[in-house]
Amino acid sequence: MRKLLPSRAALREQDDPSQNVGSIDDYIRALSAARPLTANTIAAYASDLRMFERHVARANKTTLTASPADIEAFISEPQKGRARRAASAARRLTTVRNYYRYLVNVGLARYNPAEALARPRVQRQDSDVLSEKELLALLNAADLSTSTGCRDRVMLELVSSKGLSASEIIGLRLTDVDLLRGRLTVRKSEYSTRLLHLEPRTLISLKAWLKERETFVGNHLGCDVLFPSNRRRAMTRQAFWFVVRRAGRRAGLQRPMGPRVLRATQRMLQKAKRARMVGTLKVVPTQVVR
Repeated sequence: MRKLLPSRAALREQDDPSQNVGSIDDYIRALSAARPLTANTIAAYASDLRMFERHVARANKTTLTASPADIEAFISEPQKGRARRAASAARRLTTVRNYYRYLVNVGLARYNPAEALARPRVQRQDSDVLSEKELLALLNAADLSTSTGCRDRVMLELVSSKGLSASEIIGLRLTDVDLLRGRLTVRKSEYSTRLLHLEPRTLISLKAWLKERETFVGNHLGCDVLFPSNRRRAMTRQAFWFVVRRAGRRAGLQRPMGPRVLRATQRMLQKAKRARMVGTLKVVPTQVVR
C-alpha cells in the first residue's frame, strides 16, 4: 500500500485555527487535497482511524498517548468473532502509521509509535487469479441476447483487460467514450484521469452495448452513466460485485469471485505477456570497431 501522507505544502495551506490541526478530520482534509484518491478510499481510511480512536478511548487514552502495544492490539482485533485477516490487519496498520507520520509532521507527536511494528504478511493464493480458460468462460457467461448481458460483458472485459476498479467502472459517463479514437477516459478522482486505448474486441462489445443502451434506458433521459443499473441510475459498487459473482456462477467457477480477482488476473496475464515478448527477442551480436 502506498504511503498516503499529505505533502508539507498541503499542511502549510491549513493555517486556519478552526480546522483543529491534528484531528482525524484535519488529516482527512489534508489527505484529500494532497492525493488523488477516490471518495471510497478516503472514507475507508477515515473509518479505520475513527475505530482506532474508539479503541484507545476504551483504555482511557487518546491517539496522542497510544503506545505501540495499543496499535498492535487494534490491528489484530478480532473481526466478527474470528481472527482478523492479514490483509485487513495490514491495511489498518498502514492507515494508522501514515496518520502518525502526519502528526509528527505537524509537530504534535515526537515519534511514530507504529513505525517499528511489522506489517502482517499477506499470502496470495492461487485462487486469487483465474486461468485463461476460466476467464474466457466468465466472459462468455454473459447472455448477449439481453440488454443486461451486453452491459455485463463490456464491464467484465474492461476489468479483466484494463484492470479498472469497481469505483472506476461505475463512475464512467457517456462523455468518457471516444469511439472514433477507440479510447476511454477513466477518472479515479477529480484530480486524476487517464486515457485507455481499447482492444478491438472490447470496442466491438462497447459499440453493441451503446446501441442496446438506448432501448435499455428508455425515457430516463437524465441518466448519463455508461453502465446504468436495472433501475436506470448509477450502479453501486455492491451491484457491480453482484454482476461479477453472477457471471462466476453461470460460468461454473467453484471459487469466490469479485472485481479484485479479475484485476489480479489482469496483472498476471500482463506479466505473462511481457515475459513472452522478452523471450522472443533476439540478441544481435555487435561488431567491435577497432
